[in-house]
Amino acid sequence: MMRRAPTTIRAISYNVLADQFSYHHQYCPPRALAWPHRLATILRQVVHLDPDLLFLQEIQQGVFHTQLRTTLAALGYEAMYCSTRLDDPDTDFGPVLAYKTSRLKLLVPGTCNKTGACHETGAWNNTTTMRFCDALGQWHPPAADTTKHADDAFHAALGNNQEGAVMALLTLHTPEEEEHHAGAHMLPGTQGMSVDNTASTTASTTAPQPISKHTSLAASQQYVICAVATHLHWNPQFPDVKTAQAAILCQQITQFMAAADVSHAAVVIGGDFNSLPKKTWSDTYDPHVPAGGFASGVYTLMTKGVVGADHPDHPATRRGLASCAKVLGVV
Repeated sequence: MMRRAPTTIRAISYNVLADQFSYHHQYCPPRALAWPHRLATILRQVVHLDPDLLFLQEIQQGVFHTQLRTTLAALGYEAMYCSTRLDDPDTDFGPVLAYKTSRLKLLVPGTCNKTGACHETGAWNNTTTMRFCDALGQWHPPAADTTKHADDAFHAALGNNQEGAVMALLTLHTPEEEEHHAGAHMLPGTQGMSVDNTASTTASTTAPQPISKHTSLAASQQYVICAVATHLHWNPQFPDVKTAQAAILCQQITQFMAAADVSHAAVVIGGDFNSLPKKTWSDTYDPHVPAGGFASGVYTLMTKGVVGADHPDHPATRRGLASCAKVLGVV
């Protein structure tokens, strides 16, 4: 177990590669591609790095419910899943957000608006899940232009239901609470390594006790964390779609916090953004990269808080879509 200061949060993020996509990587040895081998390797990394927050992408629904959720619970984590393919559970995959229950706890249940596919029971009351295709009203073209844009590649890709996010408001345990929750459990196959866990197996499977919105939350406002697991569009032909998804995500985070009456929080987003911090070379997707390169629209939005309509990854510039000609911001 890796030690850290009481107010330090450690987070890790992995795109685990859904098993249904492994055939794309036949250059890898079959043993390395086998899901049981990859799952065991990922779990060993989780044990070794001992994160407080764990963000995973491309988790298949069956894997989450039959393997991952219970295994992470044995390691002391509460895990939440965002279902993105509601019409096809057999091929459904999505992001997972997990937090270490010995260090973090969920805030007030039932205070947050929910968009898209939401789980209404147990500890999941404290979270919200969203699919980008469920929050596209602002991106639909005006009614008069519906026919013109009906087959537009931008709107088709933005409406794809394979991406989304799951988010939760969390707060650090007090030192006394953390000491109470301290313990250790062993995970089969991890060569004897131990990790912090809740006080007992019962505690790890029981929904956390709610925090009083008018007492504990106000007193610990500086320790409130908004944790978000997400996965943006994969296709390098659509950096404008990724930028739009990032803007939608930021807006949803703002609404989520406002619905919980939280004005200040440390926002931690873990995901596969499929975006570069800086692009310095020309290729099929960007044949005219300016001298010195440019930061992707997603990276610009996340680091600067705004993406102008003249940015190469803005849909107004990338595809000349007048209906999208506006500055994208984090709120």
